[in-house]
Amino acid sequence: RGSDSSSGGGGVSERVVNQLLTEMDGLDSRRSVFVVAATNRPELIDPAMMRPGRLDKLLYVPLPTASDRVSILRALAVKVRLGDDVDLDAIGRSSRAEGYSGADCAALLREAGLAVLRDDAFQRKEG
Repeated sequence: RGSDSSSGGGGVSERVVNQLLTEMDGLDSRRSVFVVAATNRPELIDPAMMRPGRLDKLLYVPLPTASDRVSILRALAVKVRLGDDVDLDAIGRSSRAEGYSGADCAALLREAGLAVLRDDAFQRKEG
């Protein structure tokens, strides 16, 4: 909180955080309401959000393992027509894919598909 004011943001983040805190404090009377949040930058969470009764439980979800990446790629590739030479197992287990999240795997497939379309369009243009 407070960093937006100095950077010209007009305190928007501070107002949003304050509103979230107010809303979360009002949830105490509602037993069946759960607030779930996700971030890849937990160190930036405002400490007031982590007080008991707010976001007081942390669950760390690690990056996928090599076999997890293979499963993710296979699940994503169900909707994609792949060439016979595409080896999702080798791609998912490659050291170059180490540290990839599920979103990174999805982006990899999407970018590969766009590259094929660009190459195809380029070859048609020249041919």
